Amino acid sequence: MKKNSFSNYILVAAILVLSSFGVWAQTEQQVAEITRNYNTSFLQHFAQQSLEKSTLELEEAIQHAKANNLPVTYTTKDGTFMKVRKVLPDGTLMYYTTYNADAARSTRADVLHYGGITGLNLEGQDMIAHVWDGGHPRISHQEYDGPGGNNRVSIMDSPLDMHEHSAHVAGTIMASGVQAQAKGMAPRAKVHAYQWDDDVAEAAVAAQQGMLVSNHSYGINVGGIFGIGWLFNGWMGGAYIEESRDWDELLFNAPNYLMVVAAGNDGGITGMNTSAMMSGYDMLAGHSTSKNNLVVAAAEDANIDSNGNLIAVELASFSSPGPTDDLRIKPDITGNGVDVYSTVVSNDNAYDTMSGTSMASPNVAGTLLLLQEHYNNVNGNFMRAATLKGLALHTADEFGGVGPDAKTGWGLLNAKRAAETISQNGTNAIIDEMTLNNGETITFEVDSDGLSALQVSISWTDRAGEAKVGTTPNVSTPILVNDLDVRVTQGNTTYYPWRLTAANANSNNGDNIVDPYERIDVENASGTYTVTITHKGTLVGGNQAFSVIVTGIEQPTQSADYVYENGFWTPEHPNLSATANSNILVVNGTADGSDAIYNPLDIGEIHINQGATLEIESVLNVHGDLTIEGDLIFKSGEDFDGELGIMSGTISGEATIHRYMSQNRAYRMVSSAVTTTSTIRDNWQEGVNNPDTNTNYNPNPGFGTHITGSDPNKGFDVTQTGNPSLYSVDVPSQMFVAVDNTNQNTLNAGDAYLLFVRGDRSIDLNDPTNSAANETILRTKGALYQGEKMETYQGVAAGDFIMFGNPYQSTLDVEMVLNTSDNANTNHYHVYDPTLGTRGAYVTVNLLSGGNNTSGSEANQYLQPGQAAQYATVSSGATYLIIEEDHKAPGEHTHTSFQGYDNMLTVQLFTTENYNAEGSVHDSFGMVFDDSFDNNLTPVDAIKPFNFYENMGIDHDGTYLSLEYRQMPQEVEEYQLYTSGYAHEAYTLKLMVDGLENSAIYLEDHYTGEITLLEGGEVAYNFTVDQGEPLSMATDRFTIRTENVLGVPNNDLFANISLYPNPTSDNTFYINAPQLNGKSVDVTITDLGGRTIYTKTLDFDSNQITVSTATSLASGVYLVTMEHDGAMHTFKLVKK
Repeated sequence: MKKNSFSNYILVAAILVLSSFGVWAQTEQQVAEITRNYNTSFLQHFAQQSLEKSTLELEEAIQHAKANNLPVTYTTKDGTFMKVRKVLPDGTLMYYTTYNADAARSTRADVLHYGGITGLNLEGQDMIAHVWDGGHPRISHQEYDGPGGNNRVSIMDSPLDMHEHSAHVAGTIMASGVQAQAKGMAPRAKVHAYQWDDDVAEAAVAAQQGMLVSNHSYGINVGGIFGIGWLFNGWMGGAYIEESRDWDELLFNAPNYLMVVAAGNDGGITGMNTSAMMSGYDMLAGHSTSKNNLVVAAAEDANIDSNGNLIAVELASFSSPGPTDDLRIKPDITGNGVDVYSTVVSNDNAYDTMSGTSMASPNVAGTLLLLQEHYNNVNGNFMRAATLKGLALHTADEFGGVGPDAKTGWGLLNAKRAAETISQNGTNAIIDEMTLNNGETITFEVDSDGLSALQVSISWTDRAGEAKVGTTPNVSTPILVNDLDVRVTQGNTTYYPWRLTAANANSNNGDNIVDPYERIDVENASGTYTVTITHKGTLVGGNQAFSVIVTGIEQPTQSADYVYENGFWTPEHPNLSATANSNILVVNGTADGSDAIYNPLDIGEIHINQGATLEIESVLNVHGDLTIEGDLIFKSGEDFDGELGIMSGTISGEATIHRYMSQNRAYRMVSSAVTTTSTIRDNWQEGVNNPDTNTNYNPNPGFGTHITGSDPNKGFDVTQTGNPSLYSVDVPSQMFVAVDNTNQNTLNAGDAYLLFVRGDRSIDLNDPTNSAANETILRTKGALYQGEKMETYQGVAAGDFIMFGNPYQSTLDVEMVLNTSDNANTNHYHVYDPTLGTRGAYVTVNLLSGGNNTSGSEANQYLQPGQAAQYATVSSGATYLIIEEDHKAPGEHTHTSFQGYDNMLTVQLFTTENYNAEGSVHDSFGMVFDDSFDNNLTPVDAIKPFNFYENMGIDHDGTYLSLEYRQMPQEVEEYQLYTSGYAHEAYTLKLMVDGLENSAIYLEDHYTGEITLLEGGEVAYNFTVDQGEPLSMATDRFTIRTENVLGVPNNDLFANISLYPNPTSDNTFYINAPQLNGKSVDVTITDLGGRTIYTKTLDFDSNQITVSTATSLASGVYLVTMEHDGAMHTFKLVKK
């Protein structure tokens, strides 16, 4: 091929450094925890888009190569493999290519292995590494069997295409050590192997499955190709291009996933980039310029002493230097990449030695896998990617100069020091994963150990920046989106983070405005220092997750009776023997599961260190101070709540509250037990909202819910209707008012809301036929409420409803609250029960009868943590709600307690379907009789709050009641009932009479004319409503009538009479009358105009007659009259 064949085509080869390497634990629980904060909906959409994009780009690149007589794939004499990837906008044909030029000892991975000096025995057991490369390993190689299991390499895509480089990379990560010199960094791990063609899309899928680390030993070739000299497109050196941005987009939305990338092997080429910002620099391109990944340079074998300390090391001459155009520190770190011995594909026991950043990258990635394993062993969970990256950079061995540089990054990976930092967290180190809210400043003090340098660093996964447009080289505009800052001060001295000031120069005396990692080194530190973390401008998204690491400190000596450290309680679990005089210290890790507080516990003081977590699943009574530097989580489930009962001392720090929501698509009255600095969206919506009707974000399955509205800029999840689902109450108007902004409003302990909960955020909002529901947990983080809470409402009217919330993370005795408050009806209050009816219903809790109700609901006098309710005022003016610590009733939970009196009528409204299935009530009311009561309205009568759907109550001269106290029935009395809100067709009334032996009680249906005697016990009355027939839905359709049983009512013969079916769809119906059995009656049917349609004498047999008209009845309403011995009874009959 002639040299001039390339004159119009600058070829950029994507250099194969290391296949994508991902890790996750093997249990479903661990995968769920890893991906809990992931934006899974975005990742699914992103994976599909990326797959379509890479497929199209590859097809275009192949066509372009063939059309111009260029190779699609190519292997150089030294074994470097290249394959076309895509055509750049300027016509450049880009190729991916491999980066080919004692490893575990250099990075100190060997000291973490079985028999290593640390005693940690870390070898990647039960972890999986994902490897993307130019081909696949040979899965039958002997090194892929061993103590970690057999057949530990799986091919994840097709067609199978074995390649030496891919096998070498896989072996460097996980070879078991059949040949000792080939032993990998994580010799018991597994590998899932992919080709690189669809790397972004496949990585997005793997991230959803719990991948923790990916490694990429390939990139854009910036050297000569095909023997034609230098063809690198100089503007790409250090530029943040579309490929860079795509990876940052993925990494931001999968915050536990870290991408490890080889820097490239062009460091030994001089004059390669004529557009470089400085000769000998500016050789990184493509995904090597992403912000959130870890780019690896290559070093020679390091000289390490017997204690794992670095004596000397040299950078490999071929290792490609940075920095990026905006002077970010790239590469980030250095690994061993010279003469690495590992597996190849020629046969099952073949090996070879290779050099290159392709070898350094899996050396680092496999070692990082061990650090994740160790962190999980200590803490019960894996690190965020920003924490893992920050830990690697924080603990690296500096070489080649003071501070970071554009050739070695922050230095040579030191796994020993990194693992020690994990072990010392809470004592001589701090590793804390935090969130900085917009406008927030975080400060804390640390004490230097006086022996080593004080090092403070912050690391964060930044949002994707704007990709470069055009071909102008070395555009220095910062790509950083959310710019966090860390400062260390002592007296009048301020210490600043490291930064690059030029390609070959650094400084630690100014502001870093480009890197998503900042580290401050204070040499010869002594005494106490203040750490301050803040940000510039406005944080995009309202907050930024970050990790802080501090070393070179000593924590004040802490003593405690019960210590949780490194996954164990010492001397034993506090639930076994602790008393109110005992103290608890949580040093590190997460005390959950069997290590959580699972039974009621009285304890003295509790101290939770930074980075540590204590979970509470029962009642916790604290008789001293509660200090939360890490996290205190009050868990919640179907049958339990973690509660804070007695709290005698002070509380410092923030706690996380879980509130379980049952599988009911219904409204709830909710509140918060903490006051937050973050927004409603950050908490109950899990920090996301759907921007349109085509998108559904569900970052943490099983947590959070949708809060809907029309404006996504105000934090709402967009739906087709735009209807709101979160309300507060405007007391003067007695109206629910939609909350105006969940992306701005915060939560205050005790503030009450009405919230429609469908389930977690997996529910499809935009399918109008979807009525699905599932369980979810609402999470809130903030300051626990302590002390008295008083709410004042001015200008209320008598009988107004006041919605109030429980401000404590403890059950609350509402009877005590109302008796302490002013102008509050102390006889009853109202709870919204989401398990009733179709979308929940109000329950009137009768405090005069021990907190019972007429609905069979579990609602009682105890308001649960996170729950809100309503009380009624007694008079006009002002009302004062007073809630005190003494009103707590920890451990008192809701339970079914049916209301009963000696003389009482209870009526419950069901759909017939629910009644037959023994399902829930839609509404209910009760009437209690005693001569000591007053038939006029008094405060003991409960005004009915109206449901969103079915309502049933007592109409007391236009005031609707859910509970009425009356004198004993007189000889003849009528009680008008009220019904409304029918949403179904077939209903059943369940009527229960207790006592009232001297009265006959009847239910009268004024629509059908039926009269039903309510004998002692329970009576079920079935009826239907027709949306097209207003009389069937009349609010006054039903009446209760009483008569003295000592008298002789004129219609005794018609007692308990019924006509069915009614409505009827044919011309035959039946009348049942037990008192008329064996008697003859005259039956007449007339229309509403008075015209006689039917008349006949019929004989009752077995309490029943059958009426069949000779002619067909037209649809409409008819009057059916029966007469016997001068007594008459008339029904309304509806013909459909």
